[in-house]
Amino acid sequence: MKDYLKLLGLDAQKLEINTKKIPMYLMNEYVFEKYVIEGVDCLLIKPDKFNHIRFNKDCKIINEIYHCHVVMVLDTITPYQRKILIEGKIPFIVMQSQLYLPFLAVFLTEKYEIKKEIIKFSPLTQLVFLFIFYNDVKLTAVELANLINCTNMTVTRAYKILVDSGLFKYDICGRKKYIIPNYNKKDIIIEASKYLINPISKVIYVKNNDNYLLSGLHALQDSDINVSDNDISYAIYKDDISLLTDIIGTEEHSVLGNGIKIECWNYDPKILTNTNVVDEISLILTMKDENDERILSEIERIRRKFGWSEG
Repeated sequence: MKDYLKLLGLDAQKLEINTKKIPMYLMNEYVFEKYVIEGVDCLLIKPDKFNHIRFNKDCKIINEIYHCHVVMVLDTITPYQRKILIEGKIPFIVMQSQLYLPFLAVFLTEKYEIKKEIIKFSPLTQLVFLFIFYNDVKLTAVELANLINCTNMTVTRAYKILVDSGLFKYDICGRKKYIIPNYNKKDIIIEASKYLINPISKVIYVKNNDNYLLSGLHALQDSDINVSDNDISYAIYKDDISLLTDIIGTEEHSVLGNGIKIECWNYDPKILTNTNVVDEISLILTMKDENDERILSEIERIRRKFGWSEG
């Protein structure tokens, strides 16, 4: 599977999976593998028999356990099966044949023809976009990969998505291939806004603040909103969770006392800032579901700073 995904230009890493969490009846129905594909946690499950209705029901249970995208893996597929999976936006992989991952805007057929279907940016595509947006840089995929600590293949894939979205176009100079924006700085953030995602993967609580980046309401630097110390949030890259030694709970637990809230992001927040505060666009994306008028006012203030209208 890993070699097949890489053949298609996707950055993929296989992870160990704790199957003890999975109910026995599901273990009898599916084969489970866990991957990180283009920076997104995915659980690949292969059913004994094709049953999309049963699969959808089981996915809800599996999502409650692992909180990641679930992808159906098949040996073969009929045109009818492909039709109902795509209509239901059910991700699937047919080995050496077809691949449909709507959360990464990827649809490859037997001829490996890439279909344009940009739904939302993957975390790493968003990281690439924001890095270029903030820094106004013109870099090859190799040059940018070195700066943001990603593989060349990952950045190349992100460039392809940004071009397919219409936000950028390719610019070739000699042997070097770049992407350049199709819009000015104000318009490109407006056009990109429909693809941007909340970077938070999950929330955990730790005992000590180890110089993490400030996030949440306290990161609204010019805000007059009074926020208690218990509401302070910090941000780290989700891959750095393994380095923490003082975790006392997760968002699935009711944490009492003075635990410090840590947002685990799907991309490294340190790459987009040179201060002790997360970048402003990612910050307001973490607050998409806020309905407090004071917070919404602060979000709008940041949006106006970038010329990002609500429309």
